[in-house]
Amino acid sequence: MNVWMIRCAASLSLVPALLTVAAPADAACASVSIVERGLPLTEGATGVLHIDRGGCDVSDYEISIQTRSPADFDVTVDGTMTEVEVRAVLDPLFETEDELVVSVRRVGQGKADDSATVTIAADNIPGWPVLRLRDNVRGGEFTQRVPVDVIGPAAQNIHYVYDLFDGTAKAGQDYAAVSGGTGVIHAAQPLGTIEVQVHADGIAESEEYFLLRLRWVWGALVSDEQAEIVIDANQT
Repeated sequence: MNVWMIRCAASLSLVPALLTVAAPADAACASVSIVERGLPLTEGATGVLHIDRGGCDVSDYEISIQTRSPADFDVTVDGTMTEVEVRAVLDPLFETEDELVVSVRRVGQGKADDSATVTIAADNIPGWPVLRLRDNVRGGEFTQRVPVDVIGPAAQNIHYVYDLFDGTAKAGQDYAAVSGGTGVIHAAQPLGTIEVQVHADGIAESEEYFLLRLRWVWGALVSDEQAEIVIDANQT
């Protein structure tokens, strides 16, 4: 689950990160609440969550955003920190229901004052199995294999296209770049594998990561389209 803490107006590209700015809370700030709850969206649609500041100044509270599928949402927080605009990204994947949770809390409070869930309705393809990338795949400087689970019976072959994206690890330097890689999981197989090449450079480095993301899938719904691939620290 990816988490973002927002203390200022921002248009967010949801990649694994943590953004936070500390500020002392105003003693007169009693609570913050979200007026809209449980906002349902379809792909391509936009919804707005309205925040009731309850007498709090903009520096008195923070907004937390959590989702397991950051590529599926575009989020913008307005300059007054009273509106959170969420757009469900239109993409070619057939997907199960997905959600993003927006929480507000006063600075220095461990527990959120209020939260709301934004959901994207599932694409409905009766009889299709569900495809899920396993996250947080770890290994050293060699070929790494990302497992792809097939949940439910697959009566036909599943075809997919994927891309790799930089995290702290960089394409060409730490791993072999891939854009538009393809693969097939044959009918009735419960598991597939995507192989990625990690470069062995012999340099002592701390732990690094990069991302694998499914761009297109046919023959299955997708529940988790992104996986983080971790390159273990190298003490050579």
